Amino acid sequence: MMKIQCDIDIQEDIPSQAAGLVWPVPPNTHFQRMLTTTHKVDKDIKLKGLNTDQCAYFRPARYLQYHRPLSVQYQIELGAFAPAAAHFNLNQSSHLALTDDVYRCIDTLLKRQEMGDPEFLSQVIAALAEHFHYLHHEDELNRAELVCTHLQGDCLDINTVLMKLLKTRAIETAYYIGLYFESQGNHRMDDWHCWVSTQIDGLQDWDIAHHLKRGLHPVKPALNPVAGVRFALSHGRGSEYLINNTIVEFSHLGSPYWCFNDGSTRQVRFNATLSHRLQAQEVMC
Repeated sequence: MMKIQCDIDIQEDIPSQAAGLVWPVPPNTHFQRMLTTTHKVDKDIKLKGLNTDQCAYFRPARYLQYHRPLSVQYQIELGAFAPAAAHFNLNQSSHLALTDDVYRCIDTLLKRQEMGDPEFLSQVIAALAEHFHYLHHEDELNRAELVCTHLQGDCLDINTVLMKLLKTRAIETAYYIGLYFESQGNHRMDDWHCWVSTQIDGLQDWDIAHHLKRGLHPVKPALNPVAGVRFALSHGRGSEYLINNTIVEFSHLGSPYWCFNDGSTRQVRFNATLSHRLQAQEVMC
């Protein structure tokens, strides 16, 4: 077990039309436990998901002007824990709809072979590792449904395809999004990272994107195929909350968000700092 602290600092002014600021409460998972969340304002409202157990906080705009700088501090314990059954599901909102392109992808990559679930998972992982071209792009949040035959994109695209392909066989997955700090880096980050866990042949974590970016072959299950520290800020896709009498949906909560009165959202520019430096041997999984 080890404890870490992460400070997230907002790097932009409050938009004039913002209803407020939303930030996630890190979930308890098989690799972490949330210890404390510090945000210093007693007017913050705890949000409970309408379709998930993923929680968040909302700070109304009228309180944002008087509490600067805007920051959130998380304290997390990393280790091995019991998996959270509620995180493994097939629904994951419309973001994982099984549209025709998914089955065309099955035909193209897997030829609809008959095989057991462990073999199917292995074939899907191998096919994505072979055919997916990693491409980082800026329109990462709330994009349209992915056409998986494109087979290029970033960690969100890769994991969306992976979860959809597994869903065709009713294989449940858990989607996690949060922060990753490479052990050789400066322990500062300004963007999120996501990955997927399965429970087929035991509990396994998959980070195909990190394998592709670093040329690591074959893709093997590991929470940190590249040595580093990661923790999830949220789980699942399409979390919905009631904010100011409006149902607001988030594709996922991997960072703080501005929330607007019409129900729209926008990711906040932020800097995250890991305050406790860990040695590489401490963080390998």
